[in-house]
Amino acid sequence: MNGAVFQLEHFAIHDGPGIRTVVFLRGCPLRCLWCHTPESQLPGECTAAAREIIGEVAGDKPFFDESGGGMTVSGGEPLFQPEFTLELLRLATGLGIHCCVETSGCGDYAHLKSWLPYTGIFLYDYKVSDPALHRELTGADNRIIRENLEKLNRDRAEIILRCPLIPGVNDHPGHLREIARTAEHLEQVREIHLIPYHPMAAGKHEPLPGEFPSPGTVQTWRQTIAAQTGKPMIIP
Repeated sequence: MNGAVFQLEHFAIHDGPGIRTVVFLRGCPLRCLWCHTPESQLPGECTAAAREIIGEVAGDKPFFDESGGGMTVSGGEPLFQPEFTLELLRLATGLGIHCCVETSGCGDYAHLKSWLPYTGIFLYDYKVSDPALHRELTGADNRIIRENLEKLNRDRAEIILRCPLIPGVNDHPGHLREIARTAEHLEQVREIHLIPYHPMAAGKHEPLPGEFPSPGTVQTWRQTIAAQTGKPMIIP
C-alpha cells in the first residue's frame, strides 16, 4: 500500500515515550493558524510504500528497545490517510515496534477504532474548548473531536492530551480549566502535555498576535490546570 509521506524524523524525544521515529503524513482537514508545517496540510502527489517506510523505521529498533521508544505516526493528520496509517501500524507492530498516533481526532471514529489493536498511545490534540473559537482558529468545529475523544476513552485507549497554548489567543482561563476538567473526567488520560507556542513558522502564514510565552505565563497555565486535576503535566 502506498501513501503520501511528508518526512521522517529520527531520534525524536517529544512524540511519545523514549526515542522515536516519527512518520509525518501529508494531508489535514484543519487549518490551524499556528501550524508549524502548513506545507504538510495538502495531500501531495509523491507516494511511498508502507513496507519501505517501515523498513527505514525498523533500522532504529535498537534505539527503541533501549529507550522504550518506537514509531509515531503524525501529520498533517493520520485520519486523512486512515488505511495507510493502519498499514503502517500493523507492519510496525508485527516487528515488535511500539506505536503512537498523534491525531486531532477530526475524522471518522471507525478509523480510530481500527487502529486500537496496534496503538500503544494516542497523542490527542486538544486545541480549543469553545466551538466557535475552535472554528475561527482551525477552520472546523470541535464537536466530532470531543466525541471521538470520549469514544477512545470508552474503548480503553491510552491517551495523552496535547494542548498547544498561544498567549492571547487560546490560553484564557476558561480553556485551561476545561483542559483540566476533560483530563479529570476521562480516566484513560494518563498525562497532559502543554505545548507553548513558538513562532518558528511565522514566515509561512499570517503571524498570530501571540508571542513565545514567558516562564511566568507558563507557570500560570500550570497552576490553573493543576488546581483542578491531579493528572501529571509535562511541558516539553
